[in-house]
Amino acid sequence: MVVVRVKTTTGWVDLVSDEGGDERASFDHTTPLLDPGSTEVGLINAFPGWRIIQLVTSRPARIRLYPTLAQRDSDLVRGVGTKPPPNSGRLLEVVTFVDALTWIMNPTVDLASVDKDDPTFFVSITNLDSVTGSVVTTYTYVRTE
Repeated sequence: MVVVRVKTTTGWVDLVSDEGGDERASFDHTTPLLDPGSTEVGLINAFPGWRIIQLVTSRPARIRLYPTLAQRDSDLVRGVGTKPPPNSGRLLEVVTFVDALTWIMNPTVDLASVDKDDPTFFVSITNLDSVTGSVVTTYTYVRTE
């Protein structure tokens, strides 16, 4: 059994899968309503180590994951298409758009938390759509640790 704890606008939700550690599984992270160009900063508690195979968003969005709160927050003002500085901590950055809301990660993206006992990753999600709405991000993954 795999349990992923995700923070939502109404609190924490445990997502449970009967799939084993070497099986593919997925979970969703949903933002509150975001105006066009607005960013939600939050966190995901997943696993100390996991490999993202596919990422899907419900609308055009920019998804970024970091191992620490400080690294995420120091990168919030960096524009799309601007290379982050060395040692920025950015583990993942995906920009989806109308005709490409699904990204098959090839090569896959391996994520590892700072502390093996604390599987927290810090996320920023920007609504790149032209209308206000929530961004649902679906992560398909294999647990590696």
